[in-house]
Amino acid sequence: MKTYYITLCLVFSHLLALAQIAPSEYKWESKPAYLTIPEEFTSEDRVGLYSFERYEYFHNQEGNLFVFQTIHRKFRALNDKAVNQLNTLSMEIGNGVELIDIKARTINENGKIVNFDKSSIKEVTDDESRDKYKIFAIDGIEVGNDIEYIMVKKIPSDYFGRAYFQYPYPVMEARWELSSPATLLYDTKAYNADIKLDHQLGEKRNVYTAEMKNIPGLKEEKFAYLNPRRARVEYRLAYNTDQGKFPILTWDHVAQRIYANNYLLEGKDQEVLDKMKSEIDLSVSSLIEKVANVENYLKKNILIQEFHAPEFDNLEFVAQNKVSSERGIVKIYANLFKQLGIQHNIVLASDRDVFPLDKDFSSWDYLRKYLIYLPEIDQYIAPANLQFRLGCFPATLGASDGLFVELVKVGDFESAVAQLKEIKAADYRENYDHMFIKMDLNIDESLTHIITERCFHGLSGGFFKQFYSMMDEKAKGEFLKNIMATKLGKPEYKEMTTHEKSENPQASDADFIIYADVMSEDFMEQAGNKILVNIGESIGPQSEMYQEEERKADIENEFNRWYIRNIEFTIPEDYSISNPEVADMNVVHEMDGETLFKFVSKHRIEGNKYIVEIDEFYNEIYTDKKHIEAFRNVVNAAADFNKVVLILEEK
Repeated sequence: MKTYYITLCLVFSHLLALAQIAPSEYKWESKPAYLTIPEEFTSEDRVGLYSFERYEYFHNQEGNLFVFQTIHRKFRALNDKAVNQLNTLSMEIGNGVELIDIKARTINENGKIVNFDKSSIKEVTDDESRDKYKIFAIDGIEVGNDIEYIMVKKIPSDYFGRAYFQYPYPVMEARWELSSPATLLYDTKAYNADIKLDHQLGEKRNVYTAEMKNIPGLKEEKFAYLNPRRARVEYRLAYNTDQGKFPILTWDHVAQRIYANNYLLEGKDQEVLDKMKSEIDLSVSSLIEKVANVENYLKKNILIQEFHAPEFDNLEFVAQNKVSSERGIVKIYANLFKQLGIQHNIVLASDRDVFPLDKDFSSWDYLRKYLIYLPEIDQYIAPANLQFRLGCFPATLGASDGLFVELVKVGDFESAVAQLKEIKAADYRENYDHMFIKMDLNIDESLTHIITERCFHGLSGGFFKQFYSMMDEKAKGEFLKNIMATKLGKPEYKEMTTHEKSENPQASDADFIIYADVMSEDFMEQAGNKILVNIGESIGPQSEMYQEEERKADIENEFNRWYIRNIEFTIPEDYSISNPEVADMNVVHEMDGETLFKFVSKHRIEGNKYIVEIDEFYNEIYTDKKHIEAFRNVVNAAADFNKVVLILEEK
């Protein structure tokens, strides 16, 4: 009886301890100092005086992890723009997020403190996403004030995560902290800056910290993604000593989970797959056609949602409701290809415009997107992207590493292994936007007649075909006009349509073709006995790249791409062109004997035809910033061509 009593007391004591788990106390200064801003930061809109985040991991009664998150921010508002940005705070709620405490205050240069009134908290729902937020208004902020807040939340746990130390504004001091039960050991890694990392392992708790001071603001630059360049710390759960001494949550563990989630069928899964196979045209002889037919069938018959629900793992539910998620549709692709004897890999990828996968740091948080790789034809499928077809996938998944999950079989035993490999970006010739233009003048009426065939392939616009097919007639017309628009106005469209095939050999495999027949009074101008023809505007508006400040980031293109512009201008009878060489341009950048990007424009005259041929391409995703002038010159060459004006004189 005594033993039973002691045991019962221990159980109740343990449950009481769990029930009393609370975030560590965190206080701000009762008499905060008004800090001096470094001179180099005074031209900013705002300065972060202090930034702190703490994540405290605990186990609940069921043994599941949960997290207390404490956020402390302090800013100096240096102008009205910053005041408007900082007078309202918001926090998403729902999805397991619980607000425990919040407090905020403003401090002026004389030390006067105005505390935030919690009664001003409002809860709102986003009309589109239906996400719920708590909105906090901080009234009375003036230029020069410090704005400070502390927010404590209970949030669902994750085994992986990241902490950012860099923002568009400078931060004078930043600190991050993670504490966990002693049995949980984490790995951390800093990126893009010299961040001081430390950890202390204790008998009951482990604490991991990161610190950095005087962090410059990170600014947007053309042809460079902002988020991957931010100073940050990645963290991942590496060991659970309750489960042994071996590492957990490795890349190979990903492969095993992918195998279990996708290839282990149950219930009526096989019946569903058999029915799908009977409805797909598999009689074609080539592997490419067979793969394309599978893809077309799935993308025409199953709607992909952005969220995942447990029902989407059930193939019978998916077949009946014609709806799934990215994860759910990958299961169908994988099993169809497996049963059709088509070699394939499930690929997990990360958007490099957000944070590219680091193969040396096995954080599953990188693995946000899926591709299907077909090694026999060296092509990818983007399973959840309706607009893309075989060989074309979101640009930012390429030119980066991915986790390739490959089936392996030994005897009757089947499993999967992980391989980290580059998802190669397509060559520039696979992504083109070509224009074939014919121009002639009606001098008496001051009109220019322009016939244009514009041909798209791959990431440069080949995917327009899928969107266009789903539009109504009015939307189609507006869509085509927007694409074919020039800087000059007042066009009269005699015809605007699409073609299935181009007769131009340089665009024989175009996916989407627009044909436009236009009259405009804006391309020519009478100047005494001369006629000025703005032939450069016929190719439409071009990107420009001008930057007075020193380049900080390396050059990163979204994808490799190619532009051909062939212009055939009919010279009016009794006129000649006094400046035919005006269209000639030659801007090329080579490295190690290879042309990486160029803009070359050449003219020739054949009878009464003035012909300009432009060849522009970019065939390198990553280029060192030391080549920025060469890159800028090529980009701006196209914009400079817009200014090309022919001068016609009477003979």
